[in-house]
Amino acid sequence: MPLYANTIIDKHLGLIAYGGNPRQTSYRLWTEQELLPLVVHDGNAVRGARYYDGFIFEPGCDRRGGMISPRYLGMAGPASKDGWQQAADALFAEGRNMAAVMNLSRQLKPWEHVDCWAALPYPQDAQWESFGSIQGQNIAFSGNPDGRLAALIWWVRAVESGWCSTSALYPGHRCRMRGFVWVKNSMDSDDRTIVASLAKMLDQQRLKLMWCANYGTSDAHLGEKLGFHQICLRPTFTGSGSRGQDWIKHASDFASEHKLGLVVWEPAERRAQLDAWLTSLHEHYAGGVHVYEMPASRVASWHRHHHPYYGLLYRYMHGVRNTMRSGSEHRDEGLA
Repeated sequence: MPLYANTIIDKHLGLIAYGGNPRQTSYRLWTEQELLPLVVHDGNAVRGARYYDGFIFEPGCDRRGGMISPRYLGMAGPASKDGWQQAADALFAEGRNMAAVMNLSRQLKPWEHVDCWAALPYPQDAQWESFGSIQGQNIAFSGNPDGRLAALIWWVRAVESGWCSTSALYPGHRCRMRGFVWVKNSMDSDDRTIVASLAKMLDQQRLKLMWCANYGTSDAHLGEKLGFHQICLRPTFTGSGSRGQDWIKHASDFASEHKLGLVVWEPAERRAQLDAWLTSLHEHYAGGVHVYEMPASRVASWHRHHHPYYGLLYRYMHGVRNTMRSGSEHRDEGLA
């Protein structure tokens, strides 16, 4: 199964975190108004130009504070099947999240589209509590890789079902369901087996599996053997002293050499530094896949307050888009 770093995905993907948190203080769903400047540049339907090329929707916790995303490992208790179902349902809540993006995408130019991805819940091996019933069998994850895989397959199918029913409500939308994202930044031995089986199933459905891994993570460059169609490296800082641009350069060079993507987030609140970081990325990494882990609310705030970061990021993405081959679209991939 080949990596498609520069032939299939070549996109700029914004991360949309939704759902709950360990403190159970709120359950976040995104409205069309909030997402408009992230879908349509400047929120201008007349121009109809994309801002991001697509989105990764990542659920955090369930409404009771149970862990859905592996980012909350060690910070939240286990989630049950009901919590996972909440995450799938919330993706397509009326007028929110992916449903909102579908409707907004109808403002884009006819030849533009929006790629949608769903971040996978993490079935933690240490979870000995009952998860729930899958195909009539009550399962727990501890010491049970088959049960962990069954839960993931169940959730994927719930998302696919939600996509198909919601898509019918927005005729003419410009969205495509491209696949799913494994956001846990490292890989355990049982994880590898689960990922390989899941990737095979998704490949049969012409859907993709992406991994957002930390730079330096073991096997992160072996995406073809692991089953991933795309791996994006998060250039984490592990050295001493101040965090400089070298950490971006090293991760970018490694990503370019192995045809991997790169995860980008906002540096300190100084435009000169953001400008320098984007310049460094362009010099070392133009033309590859980018996942932007900048909070969606912050990017929307840049637009609302006419902050120069909003235009700066758009110009960077637009410039990188112009370096990409015209034959890289593969419009037959994914679910329309």
